[in-house]
Amino acid sequence: MEKTFRDILSEFLEEETPVEPVQQLFSPRETSFFWQGPRPTTHATKGSYPSPARITTPLAAPVEPQAAPVEHLIPLADLAESDRKQAQVLLALGASELNDGVSEKRLKKAHRRLAKRLHPDMQQKESAPIRERHKNLFMNLQTAYESLLEALPHYKTAA
Repeated sequence: MEKTFRDILSEFLEEETPVEPVQQLFSPRETSFFWQGPRPTTHATKGSYPSPARITTPLAAPVEPQAAPVEHLIPLADLAESDRKQAQVLLALGASELNDGVSEKRLKKAHRRLAKRLHPDMQQKESAPIRERHKNLFMNLQTAYESLLEALPHYKTAA
């Protein structure tokens, strides 16, 4: 005769297996909570990791503060006519960083600041004509920035 699941289950439940409480298996020092099993020993008792007070590092030689790299500014008067017009477009849009001259660092900084202000996605709450105007201003900003960025290496090699 074949045993059914019910028969197997009833036999299992009838067996008396000794179940020891967790508190008897581990001493109170070894457990954190009854469901967590034995607590691992800490690093301090093993001695595998030195305490932070014992860690010593060799003293490094004092570092001299280095002078900031000199920024290579190209005066607006030294730019070619087409590049000067692009720089004037950026100045008209509000790139005050380029008043003294143009450098790659200043150009990128001005572009990022103006792009955040003029980007069409930032004008979602405005009316359609204002959004269209900002879209055109942003396109002008992009073309001026890209043309100046392409032209800068030419001026650096000429200097």
